[in-house]
Amino acid sequence: MTATPPAPQQTGYAGILWLLADMSLISMMGALVKWQGGTYSAPQLVFLRAVAGALIIAPMIWTHRAEILSLPVIRSNMMRVACNGLALACSFAALASLPLAVVSASNYARPIVLLALAALLLNERIPARRWWSSLLALCGVALVIGPAATAPGAPLPLSGLAAAGGAIIFGVLAVILMRQLVDQALGTLMVFYTLGLGVIFAVPAALLWQPVRPADWPVLILIGALAQLGQLCFLRAHRLAQANQLAPWGYISVIFATMIGILVFDEIPTALQVLGLTIVLASVLVAQRRQE
Repeated sequence: MTATPPAPQQTGYAGILWLLADMSLISMMGALVKWQGGTYSAPQLVFLRAVAGALIIAPMIWTHRAEILSLPVIRSNMMRVACNGLALACSFAALASLPLAVVSASNYARPIVLLALAALLLNERIPARRWWSSLLALCGVALVIGPAATAPGAPLPLSGLAAAGGAIIFGVLAVILMRQLVDQALGTLMVFYTLGLGVIFAVPAALLWQPVRPADWPVLILIGALAQLGQLCFLRAHRLAQANQLAPWGYISVIFATMIGILVFDEIPTALQVLGLTIVLASVLVAQRRQE
């Protein structure tokens, strides 16, 4: 006798809550990466994140050792891990050279791209309200990122903007590939992703390696822990809700990033940026209320 699946409405809410937890954890991780980004290269940070994550989930690695050595599992996860790894490296590089809120805001091309690919590749039906709410939220994001991008005397570095663009492209591809692996256990997905990152970035990290100062180890381990917990929340969210349900809520992380920028880096938003954040929040809440 099979268990009765949860009602779609309940499932959607649960997925949203897991996604909010993921965004709060990743925003905190982003602040730590920005703090360390001037000392260590993006490949070294990704590799150290993978090592710390592997130590944290060592019991899970042992439990799922048979699955991760299975050839079908390796084949199905290789492209996902590669896209995730490239997205993470691009994100770390962008965080090192751009304001935290700008990096977060630039990622908000992701929901629009994700909506389009969810319709084209996953055959999800996208309600019109989600398109409109996402476009409105994107306008709010433009108000957040616009002043920083056009500030006189302080242009944003092209390398940072290119890295942010790479994070968007590879991040969306990773989500689409991950959603096609619904038959695999969450533990298997987490283990393969963490070990895969370590393998992919071992050589680049070695080539760019900077000796780690003893005082930095606690922060680097915390980056790995936050990333690992965030990944679990992310995977749970996409198991409990459709991609098009979660996409508009992705805009909320610009608010988390802005708050951390204020509290940690003294990145005080302008009145125009506050207006943009308000539009982002309002558009997401209105879309959710219409759904109800």
